[in-house]
Amino acid sequence: MMAEYHFCWRCQIEVPLLNEEEWEEIIPLLWSAMDDRAVDDLNWYGAETGETYESLAAAIENNSAPAVLLKYKELTGFTETYIPAIWHHRRSNFGSECPKCGKLFRTLRARLCAECGYQIESDA
Repeated sequence: MMAEYHFCWRCQIEVPLLNEEEWEEIIPLLWSAMDDRAVDDLNWYGAETGETYESLAAAIENNSAPAVLLKYKELTGFTETYIPAIWHHRRSNFGSECPKCGKLFRTLRARLCAECGYQIESDA
């Protein structure tokens, strides 16, 4: 299956979003990657391996990167280098596509497109 690419407002780029089946495969790896050293960056990876952030993409290609990054690449074909970003690359966390600009609503409950200002009319 081909990954579904959408604009991520946090990352400010088009990224593959994980469907629920893919999410179930990757979530155990995300939890195992999150320890005291991995809360907000890949610093723990560099400390453990001596790799620099710039060489992380090469580490992923050589299968020596953290398992969660390797799994994300396997599932999506996308080389992610920032583990915390994967936490918000879950399709079910976003709303539907905006009928005006095509970007996803930022949440399931959003009624206003933050990208173009389109507003969904209230049913009430």
